Amino acid sequence: MNYKKFVPQEVLEKGFSVIKYLCIKTPVNNMLAGFCFEKIRTHLYVNLFFQLLFVKADCITLKYGWRLSGRHKQGSLFLVDEENIEYSYSEVKTLLSKEVDFVASIDTLEKFYNFFKTRARDDLRYYEGLVYTAFYLNAYDKEKMLNKFMQLWELSDRKELYWMKEMKEGIDTLVKLDGKEELMTFFNNNIEWTLNELKLTKLLR
Repeated sequence: MNYKKFVPQEVLEKGFSVIKYLCIKTPVNNMLAGFCFEKIRTHLYVNLFFQLLFVKADCITLKYGWRLSGRHKQGSLFLVDEENIEYSYSEVKTLLSKEVDFVASIDTLEKFYNFFKTRARDDLRYYEGLVYTAFYLNAYDKEKMLNKFMQLWELSDRKELYWMKEMKEGIDTLVKLDGKEELMTFFNNNIEWTLNELKLTKLLR
């Protein structure tokens, strides 16, 4: 599907680029910010999202953000069959025009951190990103974020799952790093790994 047809010109003029199934703010540094198109047969969902590249991930996670809903009765579901595609083009364009300034306003890690930490929920993956960001920024409350993550970890009954162990190992490695140089090497290696897994390295760098 040609996702460019869902993106109004004004969004592109504000520095966003359509790359595969993403419409993201470019150039990219340490965070993806924009819209993700999620197509399942004749159904389409459009997600406003932010993704931290220095937290290893091999897919778009949609942990920070939300699905956009149209004015039609299906809410966040847009139909892209022949009968409904023109309406969906128009409706999604309207939504992106409405939301693009918000996405563009979260243009630093500090703004991301301050926005999403006030909306935190008891979810390990959510706090994983907040911990990484707090240490990246050397935020005054980084220990608080780490303690919250550890509390949720201790309460979890899924510690033996592979991805849970991997997540905990990443946090353990992070907190043991000594000095800014070691931290930046760790974060930059994660960014390179993530972009490679997302197959976005050549497109964004």
